[in-house]
Amino acid sequence: MTAARSSSSHHLAGFPRQRRTEPVIPHRLRLQVRRPTPDTAVVVIAGELDWSTAPRLAELLTSRLRGTLRRLVLDLSEVDTLDTEGASVLAVAELRARQRGIEFDVVHPASPAAVSPQRRQDQ
Repeated sequence: MTAARSSSSHHLAGFPRQRRTEPVIPHRLRLQVRRPTPDTAVVVIAGELDWSTAPRLAELLTSRLRGTLRRLVLDLSEVDTLDTEGASVLAVAELRARQRGIEFDVVHPASPAAVSPQRRQDQ
């Protein structure tokens, strides 16, 4: 074994060498803020809300909650992935909103507005 090969083996000790057949695609998070009224903000969140993207959302929500809002709506209907870090950001935002007297609403696929008519009949 050559020295170069030996050092790369130590770097990946215990892990089989894998060839990448596809390019690595970074986590994607798309955020859009709408202001239907001066005191209401709707934050549309789409894509992956996980450990790598949650800080970006936290920063946006923190800045919105420091303003003059009376109502903050988070639209999660286009979120593909939500891990514990993402959920934590949402929980902290809700807590901060309530502490400031800001109405906090979440729209997600399981919301009554998103439930199909057939499913509503079964409930």
